[in-house]
Amino acid sequence: MIVIFRSMVPATLFVASLVAANSSSRNAAVELPPVPSPAAATVSQESRPLVDGAPDPALERRIQNSTLGRLLLSESKDADLLQWNSLIPSTIPEWIELLDGGTDSVSGLLIPFSMAPQFTSLESPRIVLTAPEGSPERGRLFVGVPGEDADVEFISWNADRLAFDFGTIETREGMRRVSFANEASCFACHRTRSPIFPEASWDNTALNRSVLAAFVEHHAEQDRPGFKQLDQKLQTMVDRDEQARVQTPPALENFIDNQLVSDESVSTATFKGFPFVDADAMQAFDFNQAIFDAHSLVVSADWLQTLPNQADAARIANDGETDRINDHPFHYESLATLKSPYLVNFNMPSGKVNTAGSLTDVIPTQDHVRAIRDYDSAAKAKGEHVLPDQHRPTYSGAFLFNHVPWDDYLTDEVLRRTFRQSDPAYEPRASASVPGQAHHISHDTLCSSCHNGEQRSPAPDFSSFNPLIEDNWTRLLEANPKEGRELLNDVLRRVRSTSAPMPPADSDAARSFEVFRPTSTLMLQTLVERYEVEKALEEIQQGLSGEE
Repeated sequence: MIVIFRSMVPATLFVASLVAANSSSRNAAVELPPVPSPAAATVSQESRPLVDGAPDPALERRIQNSTLGRLLLSESKDADLLQWNSLIPSTIPEWIELLDGGTDSVSGLLIPFSMAPQFTSLESPRIVLTAPEGSPERGRLFVGVPGEDADVEFISWNADRLAFDFGTIETREGMRRVSFANEASCFACHRTRSPIFPEASWDNTALNRSVLAAFVEHHAEQDRPGFKQLDQKLQTMVDRDEQARVQTPPALENFIDNQLVSDESVSTATFKGFPFVDADAMQAFDFNQAIFDAHSLVVSADWLQTLPNQADAARIANDGETDRINDHPFHYESLATLKSPYLVNFNMPSGKVNTAGSLTDVIPTQDHVRAIRDYDSAAKAKGEHVLPDQHRPTYSGAFLFNHVPWDDYLTDEVLRRTFRQSDPAYEPRASASVPGQAHHISHDTLCSSCHNGEQRSPAPDFSSFNPLIEDNWTRLLEANPKEGRELLNDVLRRVRSTSAPMPPADSDAARSFEVFRPTSTLMLQTLVERYEVEKALEEIQQGLSGEE
């Protein structure tokens, strides 16, 4: 498996994220340019499928098979996580202990500027935590903990569903409970149904040294214990860094990253129990790799579940016959989860598009620190972080096409993590029948592959019949030519419609579908034309036979 950003040095990697935020310029009257922001799952507040009262067996099974539930229930198997309880962690140290897997470490980020539901700032940042390298839950659980006593958001791998659960841990008067989200609203941003993967560094976190200095300065002004001494050190480091860069040759030992690493009192500083400085950026490297590990779970499961030959899928997943992967070299082209996990990133002070090596735009200076303080004041006055539409993760143009080779997601290592011995065995999907098996499908079945009735506005699932995979149509048309043509024409008409498109233009699913609509529409049109020609030839042949 490759490591993303392997060409970047520690000083250039500021890490991965889940949602998006923005910034403002040095002048308080002018907004800083937008930047994306890591955060945990975005949750629809309209649809929380949990109510006090009789337990829901489906939800109980879901929480028991979710990574979050399994970790919590290992402490108390009789606990009801769907009802108010005191078992779920409430502090950063408690979450770190749950996630570290015996490694005595954690991967995470302190995020002052986030687009998560709870407003964040230098005063009350969000902290995103995930399991570090070596933990058995690596890549399987991400939690976004707010600065104050508020709901915690999570993205948790479910080994039974072979998908991530998105949701919140609600907090009320010291008690907590798990609540699953309406995932359609989450997938409007989380297009790969996993944590959002970044193209370049995330500069709205404490890994941006200017944001770090602004964060420490703010808390020093609030007389928070230990922050005044820390602020004095950082101010001196920023000044030394500025002077070091104008020398000929530059005094590398005085660059701020080298100063941070050499001062243990700074590198071991904590905020609410979280070591937020990450002096050598190794925590950032690990967090970044954890995001890739999470994405590989989704892609590998998606590849197997949509494989037309489900007998091969079961052999690959359950028996480790990975040589069969090479028998299906083009199947990855149908995977929506693979197409665009990268969100374009912007530097906070300069607004220039960030690329590997462009961190000269976020070199910590007193001017950059002041610009961030000004933005923080403006955002608090408004009560929100405003991001232009073209940079929001709901806009397909804000994403870059995935440049990671598809087979990097289907290595022996990835499959061992996707299907662990303690997980349920992979069960072949009934819809992906072997060639020659009878294949019957109705309009209702086709529609219910998306609209499964379990959610108000469900995102595409295609668990029974994926209309975006040509092989599915080929089998259907061979088994039921007349019914297949009717369905094919209906789907194409709905996809191309402007008055009643499929999915509806204003739905959350439509935003995700935009990624693969052009190639899907072309594929459907080609199939329609092919079978219309064949139908015409059949009619001509029948006519000639009748004349004889």
